[in-house]
Amino acid sequence: MLRVFSHSTVAFVLILGSFWGCQAWSNSDSMQVTPELLETVYFELVVSAIDSSHIDPAKKGAAVFRTHGLTKETFESALERYREEPKVWLAIMTRVTERLAALRKTEEPDKPKSEKPTAVPR
Repeated sequence: MLRVFSHSTVAFVLILGSFWGCQAWSNSDSMQVTPELLETVYFELVVSAIDSSHIDPAKKGAAVFRTHGLTKETFESALERYREEPKVWLAIMTRVTERLAALRKTEEPDKPKSEKPTAVPR
């Protein structure tokens, strides 16, 4: 089961991911990785990284790649290629962030709605 994670955790993982994969994008296999597939794999990698189970993170990552018929190298090459296209990269990261926020909402218990916060006197 997943733990509820904070915005700072999500932000850290996304920032870390933006620096991940410094390989050249000349790998022709990376051309077959669509933005939608990259988004899905990226999302699943983030979720697997914050999963509270005791499974080795490298094995979880390898399982994500295997599920989608990719290698780590192909994924990293596609990641680098899309980072060079700012509009596409922003769209991918926006969608991943939205999916993580939606997942977080499903993991949080319902909180009672409190009254409006009162202003603090100065």
